[in-house]
Amino acid sequence: MQVFQISNTRQRCILVVVLLVLKLVVIWMVIFHRCSKAPLIEESGYSDTMTIEWFSWLAEVGMQKHGRLMVSNHLDEDDIEHFNHDLLRSIGVDNAKDRLLILNQKNKHIQRRSSNKNHLSSRQLAAEAQSAIIRRVQTLQVDEVKLVNWIRKTWPLCNRQILIDRGYLSATAPKPGSVAVMANYDRTHIGNELLNSAKDILWAALYGTFESNVLIHRVERELLVITIPGRKAFVFNFFQAVTEVGALGTWRDPANRCHDEDESNMLLQVEYGESANEVVGDAIMVSIHVINLLEVNEVVLYARSSNIEQSTLLTELYFEKHQLAAAMLHKPGEK
Repeated sequence: MQVFQISNTRQRCILVVVLLVLKLVVIWMVIFHRCSKAPLIEESGYSDTMTIEWFSWLAEVGMQKHGRLMVSNHLDEDDIEHFNHDLLRSIGVDNAKDRLLILNQKNKHIQRRSSNKNHLSSRQLAAEAQSAIIRRVQTLQVDEVKLVNWIRKTWPLCNRQILIDRGYLSATAPKPGSVAVMANYDRTHIGNELLNSAKDILWAALYGTFESNVLIHRVERELLVITIPGRKAFVFNFFQAVTEVGALGTWRDPANRCHDEDESNMLLQVEYGESANEVVGDAIMVSIHVINLLEVNEVVLYARSSNIEQSTLLTELYFEKHQLAAAMLHKPGEK
């Protein structure tokens, strides 16, 4: 009986020892696997994400083989702009062709970042310009009578010399046709107020609804097309819904004042609702004229509007027209 108990105890001890050894082996294998898989990452303190990011970035030019050099040397995205032959050679990129390809990727990277920043900045500026105009328009309560009064007051000012004489525009402002648009300092305080007023009226005429406190009864659809040099198109960044089409200029001025031949133009197309007395279109043309004189600064800023027979935009006008026609054709007593 005693022999059997001793034998039983020995078996238990051996089993415990075997289990402990197996456990230690498993732990050792896990540690060895992790260390052998990514020793550079453990040493440098970078995550798997950074390694993949570098490999992806370099893979665009087939240089992913140098990804571990970037990680092991603690390089990050902010260091890319400092890449040059000396730096790349110092971290182990010995082949000159490889360095050239990486530097080419660096240039593309900087261009992409700059483009993204510019795009975001222009969108923010456009959003701010729209918001400012909408806030001002909501306080004006624009209707057809106000449009007529604004046109009568503003149209006599649509002359560069008159604007200068009456203190709206500086006498030293760039001549019409200059490459750059006019800046704030080219206009006086009342000149900037007139420019803002023209932009407010233009926005109200094109986009105003009862919700924005614009009380215009629109009865037909029109298409506005503005032809402007592409470099100056940002002046109309407050347009809310616009189609932009690039076009190469082919027009030559018979008076030899302002050719746009081979000019990189932008066509801005906006569909809007016209009133029965067509005062909306008149206000649009006068406001564009003022914006050109005070900011765009072209000898001729061409704009035109044309009637639209059918369109998927402003469909309420379409149904309103047919409901009216149906009412006129409806005979008394008929259901």
